Amino acid sequence: MNARTVLHAVRHRWYVCALVCAAFAVFGVTQMQGGGTYYSKTAVWFSINMPPPLMPDSGADTPDVIAFAGAIATQLNNGRAPASYSSPDAPYYGAGVRQGVLVGIRDVGGQWANWFTRAVIDLQIVGPSEEWVTQQQDGLMARIQQAVHLRSAGSDEASPDTVNVQVEQFTQGVEHVEPSLVMRAMACAALGLAAILAGGLASVAADSAGHRITARRRPLTAANESTTESETSHP
Repeated sequence: MNARTVLHAVRHRWYVCALVCAAFAVFGVTQMQGGGTYYSKTAVWFSINMPPPLMPDSGADTPDVIAFAGAIATQLNNGRAPASYSSPDAPYYGAGVRQGVLVGIRDVGGQWANWFTRAVIDLQIVGPSEEWVTQQQDGLMARIQQAVHLRSAGSDEASPDTVNVQVEQFTQGVEHVEPSLVMRAMACAALGLAAILAGGLASVAADSAGHRITARRRPLTAANESTTESETSHP
């Protein structure tokens, strides 16, 4: 398949290309009218309640407390291991998510290895409204407090007052994220290019299918004509 084949197919099956481009246009308009999204990244620290003198970070960097925080994160994920990205600063909406919740342990190891240095759970929430994000945030915090209490109470080595849960300051705010004019222009250009490519491929596929159907009908038509001529010559 070359450019000449594609142009020939688009010229003969222009309506297929038009339908594909129209579908892409509707999708693009729908996405642009969303008005952005709302996002929050809340950091929840786990530490040990200890009498003075306190340890650095109150034990938040000890393996036992980090493992405890990992167990809480896994429970919030309904038994699944917390997801992680190659960069700890990567926002959840950067993955194309417009509504969802991501629970993960603070990981500074990068893409190829996990390295947990602090007992910190990051709650990333993306939603269509500030109220929805706040509601999810409050619900997750309540589940964390309940899970910590139950796990601490059921442990032989800890009491409900052993583990302390604290939200990092200034991380409970909800941000309104909206693409800039340049980003919108780039998105429109990329979507337009994708529409042209998809429309061209769809036209080629439709043209090839039409040729195959025509090729199958020709032997049947020839056979019917031969039968008709035979019946006419032998009354």
